[in-house]
Amino acid sequence: HSGGVVCAAVSGGRIITGSYDRTVKVWDAESRVCLFEMIGHAEPVWSVGVCGGGQLFTGCAKKMLRWGLPDGAGGDEEGAEGPA
Repeated sequence: HSGGVVCAAVSGGRIITGSYDRTVKVWDAESRVCLFEMIGHAEPVWSVGVCGGGQLFTGCAKKMLRWGLPDGAGGDEEGAEGPA
């Protein structure tokens, strides 16, 4: 990240981080290598959460996004008005 990390979640052997730089990164916990970088937020990412079925939810002040894991594809908007 080019900005400070604000939030993190652990899922299996992965660590997911959200940052002031408006990105979400998925890391391999053992090797510490970034596997994916997800871009889609216009503001700092304040929350990350992993649900069953390989879904990752991320939120900033005005938007929540849903991403598909393990490939990082997706980014469907879920509610763009108000705090996530």
